[in-house]
Amino acid sequence: MGRSAYIDQQEKRVIAALGGQDNLKAPPSLEWLSEKNALRSIPELREAVLHGQLQVVFWIEPFCLHDNWLIAPGKVTVACSEPGQLVDNFFHFTEDLAFRLQALSDPTRLLILRLIRNFGMTNTDMADYLGLARPTISVHASILRKAGLIQSEPEGRITRHKILPDELARLFADLDKFLDLPGRKGEM
Repeated sequence: MGRSAYIDQQEKRVIAALGGQDNLKAPPSLEWLSEKNALRSIPELREAVLHGQLQVVFWIEPFCLHDNWLIAPGKVTVACSEPGQLVDNFFHFTEDLAFRLQALSDPTRLLILRLIRNFGMTNTDMADYLGLARPTISVHASILRKAGLIQSEPEGRITRHKILPDELARLFADLDKFLDLPGRKGEM
């Protein structure tokens, strides 16, 4: 289910929980919200809403951040979505991204990527160049390979490692997409 369809589904759920479109002016029932929702877990906020002192704006968002809320003069905005496939996909994407980024978290692995950026090298070549033991290089190469950042091809009794530039570019693009930083140059 896409983001738009998910939001539409959640909107219908919220309207039904509130008693329909015609009932949106009255103080809402809050029992349908998660117990962790601010309107259920903060007594003062709950009472202000139930007594009509604060108007509620329900925020439908796909990440089930049930504790998100914002208070402004005369109103409170609270998140009210349920977790679903979008949340599962987002967490899976996050775990995969963290796994691939973790492969870059060691200086030796960064040096290996730098060494093999133009042409492949063997464990022995890299060990000699970096002054490290071959098994150490092999362990680091294995981590980079499992992260999908290099390709290792046997050549007789040795293994040659090659960088996968498209996978590195995808990793950086995925990080950029994940962070979704506002106000970057070239964006409106």
